[in-house]
Amino acid sequence: AIDANDTRRGEPLRAHVRIAKDAIAAAGGGRKILFGHSFGGLIAVLALLAGAKVDVAIFYEPIVLSVLDDASRRDRQARAWDRALIDHLQASIAAGHPETGVRRFIEAYNEVSWESLPGTAKAAIVAEATAIGELTHVVPHLQIAHQLLASLDTRVLIMSGSRSPNIT
Repeated sequence: AIDANDTRRGEPLRAHVRIAKDAIAAAGGGRKILFGHSFGGLIAVLALLAGAKVDVAIFYEPIVLSVLDDASRRDRQARAWDRALIDHLQASIAAGHPETGVRRFIEAYNEVSWESLPGTAKAAIVAEATAIGELTHVVPHLQIAHQLLASLDTRVLIMSGSRSPNIT
């Protein structure tokens, strides 16, 4: 398990959290709404846990795997699906075929086909394959205690998409 505050293995996450906190702080006065989708939802959660102050937080399909219940067959299957996808991504990158890995990753986690993306978007994603691989290695092992999530002093809305698992 990786603690959200781990300064060694959690560094890829800490950099994103710092950016989110700095952006929130720079927003000045007025009502602040924090929105995060998928990995951005995880970063938004971590920013709040790290002290970022907003009026409302909206999470759309946040990747917070530590809330999955290992006693639940469906949750274990979700973890196994995620692990297989990440293993494929990392193996493809290591074999020198990053496009193969990111293509499957993008199509699995998004409601868009790889072929429908503009060439410039595909090239940018492939160029970031190593960084995506590093983040996907860290995220599944991140442990956020349920009591920390329950202690958030912010109004929160959690949304899911048509292909999302049921939120309980």
